[in-house]
Amino acid sequence: FGGSGGGSGGGKLDLGQSLQVLRKLLPVQDGRIALTITLPAPPEAQADGAEKKRPGGMGCSGKGNLSKLRISTRYADVNGDSLGFHRSSTMQAKIDAGVYQWSGQFAQAPFIEAMRTAPEPKSSELILDSKELFVFPERNQTSGQPPGKEPLFRATLRGPVELIANWEATCEQLGRLQSAQSSPLPFPVFIPTRGRAHRANLNWEADHVYGSYQHDDSSAKPGAGSLFPVVCIVVEPDEEEDYRDAWPFALTLVLPESGRGPGFVRWVVQRVCSRSYLWLGKPKVPGASKWQVRRLPYAWIADDGLSMFYRLAVLGPQSEQHHYISERNGAQRVKERIAPAGTPMFRDAFLTVQKHTFLPRSAVSGFLRDDGTAVCKKLDWKSDEMSLYKIVLLNLNELRRLNVEYQKDLKMYEDIALTHQVLRGGGHTMKCQGYCYWAAHTSAGGCTEQRQKRGPEGTSLDDLMSASCLAKLASQQQQIVRDLHAWVRSKEQLSSVKSAGSAVASSSSAATGPSQSKEARVPSKALPSSSSGRALPPGSAPLKAAAASAKLKKDGGGGRPASTAKIVDGGKKQGRLSKEPKPKKKREPKPKKERDYRAEYVRRKKRRLEKEAKIRAERRAMGLPSSPEVEGGRKRRRKAKENAGDSDSSSDS
Repeated sequence: FGGSGGGSGGGKLDLGQSLQVLRKLLPVQDGRIALTITLPAPPEAQADGAEKKRPGGMGCSGKGNLSKLRISTRYADVNGDSLGFHRSSTMQAKIDAGVYQWSGQFAQAPFIEAMRTAPEPKSSELILDSKELFVFPERNQTSGQPPGKEPLFRATLRGPVELIANWEATCEQLGRLQSAQSSPLPFPVFIPTRGRAHRANLNWEADHVYGSYQHDDSSAKPGAGSLFPVVCIVVEPDEEEDYRDAWPFALTLVLPESGRGPGFVRWVVQRVCSRSYLWLGKPKVPGASKWQVRRLPYAWIADDGLSMFYRLAVLGPQSEQHHYISERNGAQRVKERIAPAGTPMFRDAFLTVQKHTFLPRSAVSGFLRDDGTAVCKKLDWKSDEMSLYKIVLLNLNELRRLNVEYQKDLKMYEDIALTHQVLRGGGHTMKCQGYCYWAAHTSAGGCTEQRQKRGPEGTSLDDLMSASCLAKLASQQQQIVRDLHAWVRSKEQLSSVKSAGSAVASSSSAATGPSQSKEARVPSKALPSSSSGRALPPGSAPLKAAAASAKLKKDGGGGRPASTAKIVDGGKKQGRLSKEPKPKKKREPKPKKERDYRAEYVRRKKRRLEKEAKIRAERRAMGLPSSPEVEGGRKRRRKAKENAGDSDSSSDS
């Protein structure tokens, strides 16, 4: 069984001992016993696995295979056209069938406008409160005291008084939560944003998101029945005023530093939610702790460009949509998007994931992004998927057990690196395909600098993480970053090769032009023309003579045929050479008539009978039997009689 850190490598399990004796030795988490039994594989399977496995490589196992992911053209130097992104041979048929639906009832402009408009509070009076959260290095301590004197960082939680009180009450309630399925509200949502104070979708009180909820104007802590979902905007210190002006009544988490990249932002959120300490000052009760622990079992991290969620329902007899099956056995439309007006689709989607029974075992969970083919997905749930972007649910206890966290110095692909670590470490992920989300792209944001710094030679390792920061990581984490860089470079090299091949093919086809006949491939100086100045058609006598002359010169023969010394037409000398003759247009083949095989058989049989009758008449005229077969039969019968007569005479004697 596993050691203290979980996983393999522990002592052997004595099956003769009782469970009460082994309870203290087995790793316990969330009040249940975690037991892992590993059975040895046959020698043949071990040998085959040793040959196929590449230690530390991208494809070392089925789980966590980066090569299956489609890379984004916004972050890597790849050409989507050359790699075949967003292309389909049956695109028009799918559009006609309603597989791709980008406008009409699914237009995102109203949803984006609603989420970019700040909500109107009941009172114009704004009273802000702030809480300073201290995060210390992770150590195996369960007490309420911080493990050290020097914190890793400090983050400030700032917002209206009622939102701060709701945050504290939510932390207390989730701390007593028995299971994730028992939470009636979505887990707290953190939205990292940068440079988009007026263009980010941050109004989660819109009708299609969470819906409007009433804020308690008093400073008292709300009770369990008056809690509402926590939505926190994560901003950098130098942009706090800009976001406060645009969203005055929002709850914000101010980062300790600016300009560290998206990996650092998500690392701070993960650490704050896993365990943070609030300084209480002098305790009212003697001997009480001066620190208060704030921790969450789960937390959502959402992109600031999300606009809408849709529920994917299976097509039924009463559905307005119709099934579509590609002629090439491609995509099949089996579902339809449903989003009733006024329904809080974000809340319904989040609660659907939170109530799934696999959630406690899933380290990271997410949703399907609708690229136009979401209605073709047959499965509602998938496990061990790496393509989890924009909106993810972190199982903080499971991530702590796997010793996995965001790479704070990683500048791009932070979500892929997280899921790659989880799957490589033996964890699981979960993807909900019963709901799909839509998100908007903006040119400015957290990764703008990284996208602009890419050199002509593609993405380098320094573009992902600096050498000094990479050297500080453990060997396993360094391998994760190298796997990520190898994956990016492989996609860029593949795109470069395909782009070069398509460019050569297009240039050669443009230079070759339409194919000409052999007689028309004579040099332009030797091409004759008629007296009217028009080129002679291919196959004419003068043109054949010119072709023969060109072939004679090519073979090295001396002289020139007299017929090609001067090319004339109708006794008049040709004044100037014309352009190359145009090749003849290909005649369309005539449609073949259907053959009447029965009539052909009757005609052939009739001809054969007539021929045989003629031969018989000729043989009779010559005094011969009607056919050689008849003559041969007569000879055989005559010979048999002669042999029989000889045998009778010999017996009498």
